[in-house]
Amino acid sequence: MAVLESFERRGVILKKEVTEGVDSVPTAAANGLLLLNGTSKIEANTVERVIDRPYFGHDPFVLTQFRGTIEGEIELIGAAAPGTASRLSTALQIAGFAEALDAVGPPAFARYNPISTGVPSGSAYFYHAGTLKKLIGGRASISGLSMKIGDYAKAKITILGNVAGDVTEVALPDIDVSGVQTPVAITAETFTLSLNGFNVDGVEFNSDLGIDVGITEHSEARLARIRDRKPTFDCSFYRPAKADLDVYALQKAHTLIPIIALVDGGVGKLTRVTVGFGQIEKVEEVELDKDFGYKISGRCIPSAGNDEIKIEFE
Repeated sequence: MAVLESFERRGVILKKEVTEGVDSVPTAAANGLLLLNGTSKIEANTVERVIDRPYFGHDPFVLTQFRGTIEGEIELIGAAAPGTASRLSTALQIAGFAEALDAVGPPAFARYNPISTGVPSGSAYFYHAGTLKKLIGGRASISGLSMKIGDYAKAKITILGNVAGDVTEVALPDIDVSGVQTPVAITAETFTLSLNGFNVDGVEFNSDLGIDVGITEHSEARLARIRDRKPTFDCSFYRPAKADLDVYALQKAHTLIPIIALVDGGVGKLTRVTVGFGQIEKVEEVELDKDFGYKISGRCIPSAGNDEIKIEFE
């Protein structure tokens, strides 16, 4: 007999692991992650058994390298108390960002800088319509980071990990995400886009953090690892005067420029993404509400290392 439950009933809890691959046992009361449009799946590699036989028919197979993913969107806004960790903290850390908290300031902040070693792992539980999938040893990739007029700051996240046990039947708990703030609408009053120190009439900033997450399996373990990071960016804005910002000259000279995208809703609701060293790869002339604009795209280049992009909440 079918068990009829709404497909819309779902939720995620996530907690950093002390020991990689050992379930950290997240709880609905303390470790809720506010995910939008969340989905999950279990995948495996198919190894075919191509058997010689005197008749037609498909080949049997063996499934190997089982892994699970949780995907969705996160809202880029910090804790109401500046300088304290928000519910995004663990998600950003398992995506390869180190957390720095300063509750004193001024200003008080939570800062997330990329790292290349020592990335922590996490345990993630995905509840969906009476079912539960548990991922352990999970690490994440972040893409589709977006700040756009008429929207709010958000990003796409994919958590990859080992599937712990079987998919079970469990009632969806009451996951506490009460500490998550409502995101700030991106408007003329709240949005600033700075390129090479000049505030353009910005419409949109996007970044794909280019985080390569994959499964490494050997005789002793199966691990989700961050294997590389190659962030990119693009910005759309109305054409500035050439004397203020000459994007073609910056492109031609291979100049590394700072890019700052800022959404400021007041204390506790400020989100800043900084590309420390952006190199313009492409300049496009685009229509923005029937006016002339530019869309520039390029690469986030490290300088001293682990400094090509950062996320801050104040």
